[in-house]
Amino acid sequence: FSHLFDRGSSSSISNVTLVRRGDVLSEAALWTDWAHQGFLQAITDSITLELDVNHFAEAVKHSARARAVCVRYAKMFLWHLNRKEVLSDIIKDHEVKSEFYTAHPDNDTGPFIFLSHFKVEAGTEATLLLQDISAMLRADPTHPKCEHPAPVFLDSEDLSDLRTLKDHVKESSNFVILLTPGVLSRMWCLLEIVTAVNNELNIVPVIVERPGVKFNYPDEEFYRRLRAGMIVSFESLEMLFRDGVTIDQL
Repeated sequence: FSHLFDRGSSSSISNVTLVRRGDVLSEAALWTDWAHQGFLQAITDSITLELDVNHFAEAVKHSARARAVCVRYAKMFLWHLNRKEVLSDIIKDHEVKSEFYTAHPDNDTGPFIFLSHFKVEAGTEATLLLQDISAMLRADPTHPKCEHPAPVFLDSEDLSDLRTLKDHVKESSNFVILLTPGVLSRMWCLLEIVTAVNNELNIVPVIVERPGVKFNYPDEEFYRRLRAGMIVSFESLEMLFRDGVTIDQL
């Protein structure tokens, strides 16, 4: 066991922190320029394991995976550190590490949002949402998608093969659909919606409102016209059926 005294303080017990087995001292020195906040005094025979910053950096730079993990962790660590009212050389494990491992599971590689829209009617709104939400996610180091190359997947921007469309929806955490007058007449938008429902994604409908644009929720007349091939062509309906989408799902 050791005592960590605040820098510049007396040895008053109110200014002393007991350092226990497993505690980490001055971890901040690994991730930022750091001035030690106190001095350490052993009160019993103790063993300390020291990690050299330069050796650590040299080891990490040889592994792309290790670098990526360290960058994400460092951002989260500094996010917490910059919000502390009182700085300390001790950062408890539960403050950063448990949150990091919860927020960054190795198997969660898909985008945070799949953004579905009818480009002719909502192309501008979709692009603005893509830019703003992506910027928000990347600015928050505690978010699991902060380092994702495409945290928001925009079907018209990121899709190079329509045959993989359903896979992109399935890999996403959330499905956002921009509701405009013609969005439900687009075969690919219908396929995206059905895929999102079948895979139990969190679905967020967003109504786009501006002069001359009004979305009407489908009624019985809409479905009658859909079955009659007046909303989506019979050729498009057949393509949906081949993809496993039934008229009842629509």
